[in-house]
Amino acid sequence: MSTQRELKLKWLFLGYLITNTGASFIWPLTTIYMHQYLGETLTTAGIVLFFNSMAQVVGNIIGGRMFDRWREDRTMLIGVILVTTATGLLVPFHAWPAYPIFLVISGFGSGIVMTAINGFATRIQNHTSSYVFNVLYFTSNLGLVFGTLRSVSYCH
Repeated sequence: MSTQRELKLKWLFLGYLITNTGASFIWPLTTIYMHQYLGETLTTAGIVLFFNSMAQVVGNIIGGRMFDRWREDRTMLIGVILVTTATGLLVPFHAWPAYPIFLVISGFGSGIVMTAINGFATRIQNHTSSYVFNVLYFTSNLGLVFGTLRSVSYCH
């Protein structure tokens, strides 16, 4: 990252909030959607979410390597494009088996994005790292609350 441009902390926190809100919205929504609308068992929904989580872990690993060895901004952009494309394709293709496939791709991209955000957080110079990561942790939990609340209101 260029030292001429300083990363704004508020944008980092906002990006993390949005990412975590979206991720936590997916879990209950997927369970309900797959069970009630696609007619799949709750076990199948759980397995799909497991693969989504595993794809996110793989995205974390690959995103970390890309962030460290390649270009930070392009790493983030690739993750955002993957998540946006996969989620956007869920609009017209939301039946079985497209839904779980795009959900796994979205998880992979989300893993890249979350790792890149944490990588950018290490580059913040005007605050202590403990402050930055404590606020990221708080923002992550706030996103989980917002996403879960939104999915509950969506399902009722």
